[in-house]
Amino acid sequence: MPFNVTWSGPDTNALYERGLELTHTTLVEGSHWVVGVNLTQEGFPEHSAKPVGARPAAIVDWVPGGVTTLTDDNLPEAIKSSTPVLIDFWTEWCGPCKALEKTLRELSPQYGGNLRVARVNTDENSASGSKFHITSVPVMKLFKNGEELETIPGNQPESRIKEILSRHM
Repeated sequence: MPFNVTWSGPDTNALYERGLELTHTTLVEGSHWVVGVNLTQEGFPEHSAKPVGARPAAIVDWVPGGVTTLTDDNLPEAIKSSTPVLIDFWTEWCGPCKALEKTLRELSPQYGGNLRVARVNTDENSASGSKFHITSVPVMKLFKNGEELETIPGNQPESRIKEILSRHM
């Protein structure tokens, strides 16, 4: 959809006159897009923004049989996995979160390649916390192929986590 941008930054005229395209990074429906913008300024014709390409998806470096740390950048890619992904949303100051981390580190190797386990620090990755409506920690969410299958609140014992996972494996 075309839109106009009014710019009053330094050297705008010189850049515009040389035909340089200025870029702006924006967040569109949860995906990062780099958009080339021809600026509208007094005395210049109006132009519309034109996409110059999407940023590549952030790569998830899975820890086989371990617990992978995710961020706002790579979480969207991680949940698309065809292998179920159990994600623990946590914070550094949360005592039950630390206990759950130990449980997950013991649990992960038991599933081999049939389950991926990851953690997201919601203090450092607030966009992820907001996107997935995390209002208290710890909370785990199970995903497969981009679909949220289950929410598991609190520091659950390993037996309870296994029981929940068995419904989706």
